[in-house]
Amino acid sequence: MYVVFYSPLTMMSDLPENYERSDLTDYISEIPDSWDQTLVLAADPGNYVCVARRNDDKWFVGALADENCYLLKIPLTFLQNSGVYKATIVHDNSTTDWELNPESCGFSLLFLRRSDTLFIPLSKAGGFLMKIEPWFQISLDENYSGVQLFNVVAVNSMDVFEKQKTYGETHISHLAVGSKVTLSTPYSPLYQASGGNALCDGVIGSYNFSNGGWQGFEGSGMEAVIELPEETRISSISANFLYSPNDWIFLPSSVDYYYSEDGISYKLLKRTDIPGKRPADVKIMEIRNIEARFESVNARYIKVVAASSGICPEWHYAKGEKSWVFVDEIIIE
Repeated sequence: MYVVFYSPLTMMSDLPENYERSDLTDYISEIPDSWDQTLVLAADPGNYVCVARRNDDKWFVGALADENCYLLKIPLTFLQNSGVYKATIVHDNSTTDWELNPESCGFSLLFLRRSDTLFIPLSKAGGFLMKIEPWFQISLDENYSGVQLFNVVAVNSMDVFEKQKTYGETHISHLAVGSKVTLSTPYSPLYQASGGNALCDGVIGSYNFSNGGWQGFEGSGMEAVIELPEETRISSISANFLYSPNDWIFLPSSVDYYYSEDGISYKLLKRTDIPGKRPADVKIMEIRNIEARFESVNARYIKVVAASSGICPEWHYAKGEKSWVFVDEIIIE
């Protein structure tokens, strides 16, 4: 994004702790905030874009993809001279997965000529970043095969990417999909998913909580009532909760499931208490499914109550600050 989107004031978003463990921090810090030349090397509006920007004699090339995967063909004819260049590339690799492993990436070092062409694989919702600079310390003979080998690996990577789940395609079918959801506690406008009935829209949130799949509740728990289209025989209720203490997102202290035939008188089906222990690693990220199974009952209304103190615990570096509860699909079967 630092290359694709122009900004005269670049910054690293998120918490500093999240950059201490990243191999990309030093690499990103080298990206300038002003440019002498900008070129669009490849683009299909709404699908992908690849932009090259030059600062003095260094080029930075970046690309982003939509929910699909692409193999970009990038001729290097934009380089000014026919000498040798060193390219440092950060790219998607065979383990990159937008849902399960979004931070996975590969690093490649290549020596290039202006006459070369690179094939760059973009995974679904993926991208790449490349720094190119003149390199006078070596000369390349005609048998140099680094670029050819990189291109072969790039083409082979597409077989893996094409088999991955498409970004955003995480759907589930259950009895409450499309049902009306009434919330007693409002969700944050920052994390509203698809809006009022998002907790029963059939879309499952991923580990990337900023992609619009979760509803976030700041400084409180969550209470929701689901109105089924008609009285229905049910035997299971569950809900997903995100746990990411480094992002101030905690599991509720308890989850209660109720049912009702008239929407007035509710009966408790199950309570689940969740201990608020300090994890071994505060950077853990987990999706916890809290489920209640029971003898089947007739129900028209389902109430879900997720309790929370609303503040970060004593052991947390932000103790006393408002915490978050992130809720995903409420599944009724």
